[in-house]
Amino acid sequence: MAGHEVADIVVILKTLPTQEAVQALANKVNENLRLGDTREVYSALLNDSGFEISSSEATVKVLIATIPPNLKKLDAQLHCKSAYLVFAYF
Repeated sequence: MAGHEVADIVVILKTLPTQEAVQALANKVNENLRLGDTREVYSALLNDSGFEISSSEATVKVLIATIPPNLKKLDAQLHCKSAYLVFAYF
């Protein structure tokens, strides 16, 4: 990773992913980063595919996916968009 300012990570949830669950995960990651380095300022920004955690030096794109059996159970009104979940998984 040395010399690279952007990284992608895929998180595969065993549950049906809601925007609230993704927001909670982003908040937890952000909180843990701040505990590790109190001098750095981190920001979490939600997007359609998951979220990004950024600092002054780097950005990590966290792509959210779910296990394939859950894809047919998704409700468009409650859960993250299935097109992004499938893209992140494969």
